[in-house]
Amino acid sequence: MVSALIALIFFNYPSDLSFKLDDFTSQVFYATTGRHTDSSDLVVIEIDNETLRVINSKWPFNRAFYADFLNNLQKSEPKVLGFDIVFAGKSDDPEKDKIFAHALQDFEPPVILAYFIDREGSPSYPYAEFKKNADLAFVNVFSDRDRTVRNAKYYFESETISDFSWAAKIASYFYQTLPEKDEDKLPVAGKNIATQESFPINYLLKPKDFQSISFHQLIKGNFDPEIFAEKIVLVGSTLDITHDIHSTPLGVMPGVYIQANIILNFLNNRLINNLPFIFNFSILLLVFLLISYFLYKYSFLRSFFLSLGVLLLLFWLNIWLRSLGIQLAYGRIVFSSIIFISLANLYIYLVFLKLVSKVKNHAVTNPLTGLFNVRYFFESLFLNLKRIPKIPLYMIVIYLKDFSAKSSNLDFSEIKAFWRKLRQILLSYSKLWCNYSEEIILGEIKNKKGINALHGEIQILLSEFKINDQVKIGLIKASDKILQKSVILELTEKINTSEKNIIFLENKDILLSKPKKQGPSDFLSSFYFDTEEKNRELVSSMKKLKKEEEKTKNAYLQLIYSLVAALESKDPYTQGHTNRVCKYSLLLADKINLSSAEKEKIRKAALLHDLGKIGISDFVLHKRGKLTDSEFEKIKEHQTISARILKPIDEFKEIIPYILYHHENFDGTGYPHGLAGNFIPLGARIIAIADVFDALITGRDYKKAFSPQKAVALLKEMKSKRLDPKLVDIFIEAIGESGILD
Repeated sequence: MVSALIALIFFNYPSDLSFKLDDFTSQVFYATTGRHTDSSDLVVIEIDNETLRVINSKWPFNRAFYADFLNNLQKSEPKVLGFDIVFAGKSDDPEKDKIFAHALQDFEPPVILAYFIDREGSPSYPYAEFKKNADLAFVNVFSDRDRTVRNAKYYFESETISDFSWAAKIASYFYQTLPEKDEDKLPVAGKNIATQESFPINYLLKPKDFQSISFHQLIKGNFDPEIFAEKIVLVGSTLDITHDIHSTPLGVMPGVYIQANIILNFLNNRLINNLPFIFNFSILLLVFLLISYFLYKYSFLRSFFLSLGVLLLLFWLNIWLRSLGIQLAYGRIVFSSIIFISLANLYIYLVFLKLVSKVKNHAVTNPLTGLFNVRYFFESLFLNLKRIPKIPLYMIVIYLKDFSAKSSNLDFSEIKAFWRKLRQILLSYSKLWCNYSEEIILGEIKNKKGINALHGEIQILLSEFKINDQVKIGLIKASDKILQKSVILELTEKINTSEKNIIFLENKDILLSKPKKQGPSDFLSSFYFDTEEKNRELVSSMKKLKKEEEKTKNAYLQLIYSLVAALESKDPYTQGHTNRVCKYSLLLADKINLSSAEKEKIRKAALLHDLGKIGISDFVLHKRGKLTDSEFEKIKEHQTISARILKPIDEFKEIIPYILYHHENFDGTGYPHGLAGNFIPLGARIIAIADVFDALITGRDYKKAFSPQKAVALLKEMKSKRLDPKLVDIFIEAIGESGILD
């Protein structure tokens, strides 16, 4: 019952493994069914890396290029055109904006421009002049916590906006209808869709399966017009620098191909609906009942394969339902079932282990001395000898010659106390000891060291209990040939007749006979596997390994940070700059409620954002006065150098974009790639604000430091030009609350 309840918790809170199992279903569905989907009504125009090379222009492109594209495409008479690009704000050249606006106006087929809806539900529309001559639709898709896109909305409604998705509008225009809401149904492209929060995307094709053409061919007119006739034409970026590349169940895809799959869902009537919770839950309970029956009725191995068979049948049921447009919560059901099987078997194992331990304590130990019996000792030593890698083991024989006679004057409680203390002494040298008789104790040790000390401790213990007896110890290298009672008696005789208290024997010194062959049943009766002890050793080793790994990582990070500090120490005006930028960046990150993991990435990036200056000459780096154009170009290389230094190190791969792009301007005039707006990673935009603020309030020998209040005024002037306007407002509020402006 407890196992089932814990497994149900995992059903309600799916893990990454649940998502991966669902992704595997999508991959099998694609291999068996999806890749045969007809996509002849759709063509994708890629703004790819080849386009960037041929056009020889920074991203985002000159908007006159899009006007040329529209003029060339017009002749092909496509049925509908969709831009998966947000033409936000004015460009640097208003005249080229007008050219593109006129081209949109003259383009006869319907044109749908994309816009984004942010977390607050506010749309980021294209430039107003473009909105007049085209329809608009949002292109938002949803990533799960593993950053894989599996869901999308077909309709969005809030206090400020009510609109259909980009894919839904394109599909409707293709059928020469307009999408409209009808109560709780959305008639889109001839299909009625329920107005749910989001829908699973049915990934039917991979990018390679679509008909596609490079954008630069359209600009140059180097294409066959027939391929676009009466088709849906999608234009989207596949450039790495646009960050519109997403993980999907079928692998990595640019955003335009995700939208293309959604459109195919409409065109081919392959939309998916999630199976209601009550049905998923009922299937899960049925699986639990079957697994419980198998565990109760059959052995572990048989029940395991029967349970595996049930999950395999469930997999093909899921594939069949997928073909009918129904999505089963397969990943969550299977993962919960695995948890249930694991916990149920763990419970059975623990019950068995407890029983074994209980029987072991009674069956294989001497109730008086607490030491193992001879059979258990021999079989355990035999197993230890067979372990790989093999290590030398020694059998030790402790002979208390007249113990029975000399201890006869002690009462039972004193005898028991003696054996308790003797056991403690023995266990400090080895774990495996047994009573061969009242006078003979056998043990296993790994080396000869400490034998003299052991002899002395036992002799002192005998004196403490006033047992006037002599201790003698014999030691011989262990082998399977000596594990016989007759050999023990011979060893004891040699020890007894020796004049020394401690003797070391060789195998050749005793008469050895061929050992008896041992079978599995002989070992089972002795319960020689101490599983719990092994588990504790394994956990301890793993903890030590993890601790050492963390120490190595921290040492490496501290080394990098020390390099940055050493770099700053060369100039008294920049000392502490990275720490202050880190502080301001985290203030802003806290204010916008970023996750702990994201804040940690921003912290590292802020501390390392100027690492590349180590590759800039001191003359340029610490020059007093204005830099020449060539010197400034050298300075502009520092973030590229930072990225080059950090690229080989896995620990820093996720923060490289934050460092590389923290000098990009919000209006696209920055460097190194001229990214604009939300194409600049959020972490880079945050660090940029912190970097500028610290530069303003920190003096140099050729300029005075501005007051925090004046710096805030200058930040406001940089909104929408150098810096993200929304983040600037939030940053000013954050530093005000922290007392920096006081």
